Parts: sequence; structure tokens; C-alpha cells
Amino acid sequence: MEPPAKSQTVKTRIIIMSDTHNQKPFDSSDAKHAFRSPLPDADVLLHAGDLTGSGKRHEHQAQVEMFMEHPAELKVVIPGNHDITLDEPYYNSHPWKHSTPQDLVAIKEMYSGPKARQAGIVLIKEGIQSFQLKNGAKFTLYASAYQPEFCDWAFAYKRSEDRFNPSSAVQQLLGQGPANPIPSHPHIDIMVTHGPPFGIMDSVVGFGARMNASAGCQHLLRAVKRCKPRIHAFGHIHEGWGAKRMKWASGESADGEDQLIPVVVDRDEVLERRGAFIDISSSGGSQLQWGQETLFVNASIMDVRYNPRNAPWVVDLELPGG
Repeated sequence: MEPPAKSQTVKTRIIIMSDTHNQKPFDSSDAKHAFRSPLPDADVLLHAGDLTGSGKRHEHQAQVEMFMEHPAELKVVIPGNHDITLDEPYYNSHPWKHSTPQDLVAIKEMYSGPKARQAGIVLIKEGIQSFQLKNGAKFTLYASAYQPEFCDWAFAYKRSEDRFNPSSAVQQLLGQGPANPIPSHPHIDIMVTHGPPFGIMDSVVGFGARMNASAGCQHLLRAVKRCKPRIHAFGHIHEGWGAKRMKWASGESADGEDQLIPVVVDRDEVLERRGAFIDISSSGGSQLQWGQETLFVNASIMDVRYNPRNAPWVVDLELPGG
């Protein structure tokens, strides 16, 4: 009997960004900034939140225009803690955060109306969604705008709350537990969360009374270990811009421990190419092994001083074929 054929995969390019905070790409002539027009082409664009500075309508409009100008057929966007007008309960309970009332319905329409749909824009606050691309690739994505409470902003939860891992049988009987837990491997190809998992590109200078403390979520770390997606993209922590490749202990790690390996990029090349490029596809020389590895990407465009000094990440990878 012949062995079953290997499942077909399709090389797909994804451009990832986060924490643009109302910043559109600089003019193409501005060679000092990697975040400049035209942004690198891709099949899919991911934005991991903090689209705006404080959720004002004109700020959202600037970001939607940026998405519409990009040629990617699919643009998956999640909000972040600064996008307060996309978290209606928070917005209504924090009037001191918005001196000028905003039209929440009009803002939502920017991301979900006919023009947005025609441009391939999909806004997800939290949940799972599957997509089929024109190149034949298909993938399932988990997204969440929520992150541990941080300076009293939107989409926050208490650090003791676990909204990412399945509840116990008793909790389920009581109707407790998370509304959108992250499934275990192999159900999710890509994760996009605004906040990072604990200990992975989440170090914040002067967080609370400590210096260089981890601001990420312990529960999210447990969930991503179960899920083992191909990519986990996030932002929120501007200081953490970068990419790291995790070799999970259950995979080929020799010493029985997870191995987190930084991805090294040439800053001059990043500036020239307007992006930090990573090839983990079959033609890249070091193909990512799904279930054994995950590529973590902190794609914050802003640095710690809210200067747009960072570049988007551009990842080539294999996705399942239709």
C-alpha cells in the first residue's frame, strides 16, 4: 500500500504591523524611515491593534485609508487598548477619556461597511475565523484585542483572569469560563493578539515599581503552548519589536525545554526594503515545522517614545492548500 500523499501547501506572504497609532507610511522619498510608501506587497495584511492614539474618528479614517491603499486581498485588523471607540462598554464608562463625543456607529462602519468589505478589511475583536485566498491557501486564525489591565485603557482584563484556556468541567456546568478559548493544536494556523504572551518580547521599561518587567500574559503563554500556531503576531509593547522562533519541547528540542531563538535582521537592509523579511517557507532554507515551531512577531511600528522607527514584518510561509 502506498503511503498517503503529503498535504499540499501554498507559499503565502503576510505583512504584519501593530501599534501604528494613527501613523500612515511616510512618503517614499523619506529614506530615514522604514515605515514608508509603498509598503511591501503581500497576500495578507495583519494589524495587531492600537490603530489610533485615542480612538477618534479621523484617526480611524487615516488607518482605514492605509489598508485600502495596500494591495493585499485580505486585511485582518484587531483593535488595541488605545482604540477606545471600538470597545463600547469601556467608552461609555470612561467619559473622561473622550472630551469630544465620537460616533461609534460611524467608526464601526469604516471597518465593516461595503467599502471596507470590498477592500478585504475584516475587523475581529475576539474569536476564530477561517479564510480562503485566491492563491489557493486557506488558514484558520484566532484573534483577540484583549490584554491584561494596563493603565486603565480599553479591552482589558484582570491579570488573574484566564480568557484563553478552556474552563474545567465544573466551570462549564456553572456557565463560567472564557467565551472564546484558544483551541489546542492543530486547529489554528495564525494567532493575532494585541498583547504578548508572558516573557516573549514583552519587557517594559519602568513598568510599575520595577524596571524591565514582563507585561505579557501568563494565561496567553499557556494557551499558545497548547495551540502551537505557525505564527503568533502581537504588539502593545513598543520596546519589544522583533521576531523569535520557538522550538517547542515536544518537537525536536534536544534538551527537553522550549528554545526561543531570536531572528536577526540587518537594519540597513530593513530600511532599504521597507520591511523586515523572514522566509520560513519550503524555499527559504529553514522551513517552519508546524506543531514543532512557532514564529512570534512583535510588530509595533512605534518605539517606546511613540516615534515610528520600526518596520513591518514580512513573512513568507507555507499554508494549507485548498
